[in-house]
Amino acid sequence: MTRNPSPSSTDAQTGLRHVALFMHGFEAGGAQRRTLALAGALAERGLQVDLVVVVPQGPLAAELPCSCLLYTSD
Repeated sequence: MTRNPSPSSTDAQTGLRHVALFMHGFEAGGAQRRTLALAGALAERGLQVDLVVVVPQGPLAAELPCSCLLYTSD
């Protein structure tokens, strides 16, 4: 069964599927590593990925995939 993306999950201007992921910060934890890996995998598959982070500092900050947009509370 093929499912079409809903209009709210597709960028009307670019036609890209768009997803946002949330993390508290870039602490060196397993959940943070998995979220960054998921962000990279989704971006590799052609989705536009936004990462929303409350605290943008930490040891995993350098592992943010280049194709992801970072949004912070700063």
